Amino acid sequence: MKDFELLTKDHLHLKGKYWQPAETKAALCVVHGLGDHMMRHAHVASYLCDNQIAVFLYDQRGHGTSDGKKGHIPSYDALLDDVEAVLNKAKELYPKVPLFLYGHSMGGNVVANYVLKRNTSALAGVVISSPWFKLSFNPSVVKVALGTMMSKIYPAFTQPNEINAYQLTHDPAVAKAYIDDTLVHHDISAGLFVAMFKGGEWAIQHASEFKIPALIMHGSEDPITSIAATKEFVAKVKDRVTFKIWEGLRHETHNEAQGTEVMAYLKDWLLKQASFA
Repeated sequence: MKDFELLTKDHLHLKGKYWQPAETKAALCVVHGLGDHMMRHAHVASYLCDNQIAVFLYDQRGHGTSDGKKGHIPSYDALLDDVEAVLNKAKELYPKVPLFLYGHSMGGNVVANYVLKRNTSALAGVVISSPWFKLSFNPSVVKVALGTMMSKIYPAFTQPNEINAYQLTHDPAVAKAYIDDTLVHHDISAGLFVAMFKGGEWAIQHASEFKIPALIMHGSEDPITSIAATKEFVAKVKDRVTFKIWEGLRHETHNEAQGTEVMAYLKDWLLKQASFA
């Protein structure tokens, strides 16, 4: 594992780490979810590295150890620019192996929009895990109204993100670690909420334009992001998508008791796609 740092277009420092296998058959860049940080995916990176896949993790702006106001973005394009910077870093270090992009939860929203809005010629495929196209619950009407209003007059206005740690998986130890993790934050700005809401709706509306191989995974009992919205997205993509529903699992399928099975499925899909690239 090695550290890297990137400077964004608006001069923020993004912190990242990458795992280098002895022999590399593919490279994967990971985009984490809201309030999360890269090291909560370190066990996934380590597992994939042991299976000949180089993995790049980074803290999104306003998350973990990267710069930026917690839970806020200046624009949706800024998130896509950040993804592009990380992909460029991976291509620089691994120019001769197939490159993949992975997004979990909010990161799934970002990855879907990246594929639909940016040049994906360098990508051999993408993985979208428990994407936030829509939420499984209805946020407080008052909070939604306040957030929508504030996004127009003060987008950086923040509220609690309402993520319940005990709904991430069935494992209470995961919840306890999440609650105790000082790099996890619990904020979402009006600007970020509206950007994610609109980004999810837009991705579903334009899903038929999705043209590269994709693995899309969701737990059937996810109480945080909507599996129904994911099914709607998949139905419109139609071709070149592998859709895996993990029966009985919640939001963080990779952190459930069956997490090794989830990671093995991910690894097998990546290596199979890499062999086609």
